[in-house]
Order: sequence, then C-alpha cells, then structure tokens
Amino acid sequence: MMTLYIIGLGLGGWKNISLSALNILRKCEYVFLDAYTSYIEINDIRSLEKEIHKEIIILSREDIEEKNILLDYLDRKIALLVPGDPFMATTHQSLAKEYIEKGGNIKVLHGPSIICAAMGSSGLHSYKFGPISTIVRPEKAPSDSAYKNIVDNIQRGLHTLLLLEYDAQENYLMTPFEALNIIENLKNKYNKNIPRDDNIVIIMSNLGYENQKIGAIYYKDKIKAKEYGAPAILIITGKLHFTEKEYIKEVHKLDIT
Repeated sequence: MMTLYIIGLGLGGWKNISLSALNILRKCEYVFLDAYTSYIEINDIRSLEKEIHKEIIILSREDIEEKNILLDYLDRKIALLVPGDPFMATTHQSLAKEYIEKGGNIKVLHGPSIICAAMGSSGLHSYKFGPISTIVRPEKAPSDSAYKNIVDNIQRGLHTLLLLEYDAQENYLMTPFEALNIIENLKNKYNKNIPRDDNIVIIMSNLGYENQKIGAIYYKDKIKAKEYGAPAILIITGKLHFTEKEYIKEVHKLDIT
C-alpha cells in the first residue's frame, strides 16, 4: 500500500506551505483538493499546479463524503490538499479512518488553522474561549443552537468564535453583517438581552491574505460590519481582562474603557 498525504494549505495561499509539503506534492502521482469544507481561491490552486507540474483534481462533497474516491488510489502515492489545518473538519477524520481501515497509510502535514489564527489575532486569551459555533442562513438550517451557545458563553464570561456559512455549490459566503442580523433575529425570538449593546464584536475578514481586515465594534454598532467582506470570522467577547481591553483599544482601535 502507498501513502495518502493530507496536507494543510494553511492561510493566505499555497506559498505559505512548507518546503517538505511542496516536495511531496511534486513526487505524488495524483494530487486532490478539498474545495468545499472551507473557502479557497481556485486561481491560487491553478498557480500551484504550475509549481508542482501536475493537475490538481478538485473534489466535491459527494466525492469525499459519499464516494471517498481516494480509496480507488490505495496502490498510489497521492496527496489531499485541505484548507487550513487537516482534521479541523470531521470530514477529514472520517476519510482518514476509512482509508486506514482499507489498509492504507496516512501522513499528515499540518498548516495554520483559521481558528488558532483568529484567536491569536484577536488579542484575547485563548483559554477564555467557550465552544465554537457556526452561523448559517435560516433557509438552510436553524442557528438556534449557535445562539444558545453565545448566550451560555457570555453568561460564563467566555468569548465565542463564530464560523460563517460557506456553500461551495452555490458559491456563497456569508458576510459579517448578515451573520449579526441572524443573531439579532434570534435574540428577538428568545427575548433575551444577549449579546448586550456593549458586548464587543471582533471581525476578521480574509485572514492571512494581503487584504485581510481586522477590527472591533460594539454590538450596538453592527451596521459597521458592512465595512467587512467575506470570508470572515466573528468573535463575540465575554468578560474582558484588562490586558484584552488594552489590546482591543490599541490594536483594534476601539474606544474602550
């Protein structure tokens, strides 16, 4: 049996991957790309094809989750490129488990995760984050559990990192403003004053790329979220330590006492 290399592309494009990962890609017979669990610039991938001198085969959700076509290449040396860090998506864990059960070998090359990068760039203490949630369009799935998680985290003084919906098939990326409107509607539905007007929301768009934008607003000023594009991540803060307040004030340029 040959080896499946699961390689994290990290953030900011393929030029940030390690030299060892690049060498492996050049030696693999086939290279695949998961382009649906997280947003990725396809033009950037086309640039990588020129660097490794081979086509990168783009896989859909059906290719990975239903068919797992990588099992057809158990006797080949292949690589699967994934956005961010491998195994942050449970899809990749299931894929690896099935591949090993069929007798294949797995080698993982990690890349920076959007979650770790967002926590670090926020200036907030990583141990003060509660469970992570995802906000999706109401017509696709309810975000009630995500809202309840926000409420629970704030009541416990914890910060909430929110991933925003990405639909590869529809080429859809949720904007920060849209996400905050969904949260506001859920706030009204449950008749709760959480998030409060004075809760701080840290917004990060295009994190890791040259055009990244990071800033902080008060929840009451959510109209300002229109200034941020997608893909993006939101962090709704809980109880702030004085060093967190200083970072938000000095780095994110929010007037905070």
